[in-house]
Amino acid sequence: MQKNLYRILWVLILLGINLCALPISIYSIFAFEKGSNITTMDYTLAITIMVVSNFITLQLFIAIKKNQKQNAIYGIIIAVTQIVAFLLFMHLYEITGIIIFSISVIASVTLIIKTWKNKNPALM
Repeated sequence: MQKNLYRILWVLILLGINLCALPISIYSIFAFEKGSNITTMDYTLAITIMVVSNFITLQLFIAIKKNQKQNAIYGIIIAVTQIVAFLLFMHLYEITGIIIFSISVIASVTLIIKTWKNKNPALM
């Protein structure tokens, strides 16, 4: 039952992060000056925003799959922090949102590595 709850939370976090990252990605594509063209760099930036935003969902998926509850809880906390950072950036357009987002991305990459290397003794 608890694994199903984690899966439902994972889907909600996946939707929340992607719904917050999508407007920022679209803005990075179409926020250009009049008379300039959209380049591949704009598309690369948009794709990078979407991929980097989903690092924490990858970590949560791995933690749920390996049945690592503590790492899953840490991932949920980081994901909520990341969603708050997106909302701060979108609504207030403050540097605080970017700083919190950067910290959450660093934490999510660290947590991915920790989750990937952690062996669950219950599965052995």
